[in-house]
Amino acid sequence: MKNLIILALLTSCSSYVTYKTPVNKFLTAEAQGKTMAGNISAHLPVGKTVGVRLTEDKVSEGLVNDPEISIMTLPMFTSSLGIYGPVDAYILTPSSRTTPILGFKWQVLGKPRYEATEKAYSVALFGGGGGSSASQDNDEDLELTAIDEEATIELKSNVQTFGLLSSYRLDKSTIATLSYFINKYNFHGEFESDNTNINGTNIKYSGLTHVSTFAMRFELKKVLINFEVSHENSKWDTLDRSNQMYANIDIGLYW
Repeated sequence: MKNLIILALLTSCSSYVTYKTPVNKFLTAEAQGKTMAGNISAHLPVGKTVGVRLTEDKVSEGLVNDPEISIMTLPMFTSSLGIYGPVDAYILTPSSRTTPILGFKWQVLGKPRYEATEKAYSVALFGGGGGSSASQDNDEDLELTAIDEEATIELKSNVQTFGLLSSYRLDKSTIATLSYFINKYNFHGEFESDNTNINGTNIKYSGLTHVSTFAMRFELKKVLINFEVSHENSKWDTLDRSNQMYANIDIGLYW
C-alpha cells in the first residue's frame, strides 16, 4: 500500500523532508465479539521522526534525526470494529506526516469483550498496512526555515505492521495488555527544483522498528481510557540503531 505526499519546500538556510512513525496502537487482545460493536478514541501521537535536510547547496547524504522535526502536533484517531466472531477491523487515521493504517485483529485464545469475565486471558494476532495522499505547502506544519529556492518532491512510501497481543481482564472494566509489533517502512522520491544542486536528487530509505508495550484500559460507562508505555527499537538506513521509551494516553468511547 502506498503513501503519496507532495511537498512544496522553500530552501535557503535549511529545510526538511520528514517521515514520522507513531508507536501507539492502543489495542487489546479481546475482539469485540459482536458485529458492528466497537470503539473510537483520540490521542496525540509520539514516535520516531526521520528526514533529509535541504540547503541551498545540496540534499543531505543520508537521513537526519533532528529534535527540531520530532514533534507531532495533530491528533490521531483509532477505531476498532467487530466484523465477525473473533475478527475485528482496525483503523489508525493519519496525523502530520504519518501514514494511516488499516488492519485486522484475530483473537485466537479467550472470550471476546461481550462475553469476557473477570480474571480472563486472551491472545490475538494483528496485521495491517496503510497509504494516503496529501499536498503540503510551506506552512507552520512543515516547520521549515524560509529560503529563496523552491523544491518539490513526490514522496512515495509503504508500511506493513504485524503484532502479537496478550491481555488479562482484571475486572469488568479494567484490562492489562502486553503487545509486540514489528513495523517495516520504506519511502523514496525525486526532487524537482530550479536549483541545479537539488533538482533530480533521489532519496530512498527504509527502516525497521520493534515496539513492545504495556497498556492499561479502563472502560467506564461507555468512556474508554487507555494508558500505554512503549519501548521502540529502530534501525533506519544511514542511522545508528536507537532505543526510546514513550508514554501516552488515549481517550474515547465504546459501544
